Amino acid sequence: MFFSLAIDERLTQAGAAKVDLLDHGVCAGRKSTLLVTIQPQSVVIFRVKPDVVALWKHHQLWDHSVKEHVTLYNIKQFAEHYQVTLCFTCSNVASFYIPPNISESYPISALEDIVAKFLQNYEYTWKWLISYHEKSLIPQVSPKHSSSHSSASPAPRLAQILNDLESALDLASPLSPRNLTHAATQTFEEVKSVQVSPSPNRDDLYQLVQSYRALYFDFYYITDELVWYGVRGNAVRHSLALADLAYGVVFNHDVFRSFVGDAATNSNRADAVVFPRLLLPWIRQLGHFLSFFPENQEATQPLRQVYEQLRKFEAS
Repeated sequence: MFFSLAIDERLTQAGAAKVDLLDHGVCAGRKSTLLVTIQPQSVVIFRVKPDVVALWKHHQLWDHSVKEHVTLYNIKQFAEHYQVTLCFTCSNVASFYIPPNISESYPISALEDIVAKFLQNYEYTWKWLISYHEKSLIPQVSPKHSSSHSSASPAPRLAQILNDLESALDLASPLSPRNLTHAATQTFEEVKSVQVSPSPNRDDLYQLVQSYRALYFDFYYITDELVWYGVRGNAVRHSLALADLAYGVVFNHDVFRSFVGDAATNSNRADAVVFPRLLLPWIRQLGHFLSFFPENQEATQPLRQVYEQLRKFEAS
């Protein structure tokens, strides 16, 4: 983007913070992200620097000012975050105000790339998770149980996979959401070539758990960005279009559709599959996004229909 963020070492006490520069950023395609561990009762000063080269390269996208924002998250509690607006103005005046409708076309374009790369990673991560589970756990199941299991709805098998992942998340927590090695960021096609032993490999499982947590954090971040632009008059249309794409792909994935279909088929049966708790935060993010728009807004109706199908799992 047009600004970089770093700790001001001159104004920050030595040892007050530990900094990890993460090459992959919050989402693939973003600039590096700072993961900062601040010591108790310490104060850290951040310095914002304009990227003059990038500003000049894209000067045709803005009139006399350019505006974007950075978001500071508590990595152990995503809901605790702060968004800070940054503005660059080419003028010699000593004081100025931020016009309400500064063009944000470049940040929106960057968000489009982030969403596209997230959706690609979303598909890969689920394939990797299911493949890992099958290779490491399924061989331990008896052939009779496996054959009867494979002929039924995919929902029970997915529920087992997600429940196992939830248990692994609980054991490995707290995790840095972007502390990933190459093994955790490679595509599913690369993963398929790796030999997985019949017994679960702790390192592979650890990387998979980290990758899933990173994926959800990316989703959380994208929701925050869609809300940010969605409540601004000059970017609502772009935000809603991106939301249709992002949430449409996420919730029309087999992982979610399998449970929706199972609930519709076995709604009155006692053996209906219980919806995994691990997926509930994803649904809440869609509800959070929609809460910023009027219920009768036509542009949000397709997403509201999706949410109506899923919100019943929150109450069950």
